[in-house]
Amino acid sequence: MAGEFESSAGCCPRVSAAEVARLSWEQVDLAGGSISILPQHSKTGGARLVSIHPPLSRLLAGCVGAGRICPPQWLLHWRALRRLAGFTHWVPDVLRHTFASYHLRHFRSYSELQYETGHRDSSLLRTRYVSMSRLGDAAGFWS
Repeated sequence: MAGEFESSAGCCPRVSAAEVARLSWEQVDLAGGSISILPQHSKTGGARLVSIHPPLSRLLAGCVGAGRICPPQWLLHWRALRRLAGFTHWVPDVLRHTFASYHLRHFRSYSELQYETGHRDSSLLRTRYVSMSRLGDAAGFWS
């Protein structure tokens, strides 16, 4: 079951790989549709709630557990998985940037995106994700 969540959480780019490695099942509220990132586990030291959107909800369906979600050395496994998938160069935060771009294109809300990503203000969001002309079907991304 941990393996199922690892894949799911790794595809939840609002949560960094290091934050995923620190997650416990007690932080996941499937019924409430959120994952709680504790301040001592976050990159910036601030707590935040991450929404579980339908694609992640489907991946997590049936997953239950206790204690830590990821096995020891998960970050090494994540790196090896990317290498096995053929990624010779991994752009840091590429999943986070993809999420943010599609989120902004589909939901058209800087404030909601700011909440989802945990940014302190929207200035970085406004400069980084304004030009999204190469994005495909944003509605399909969320279905």
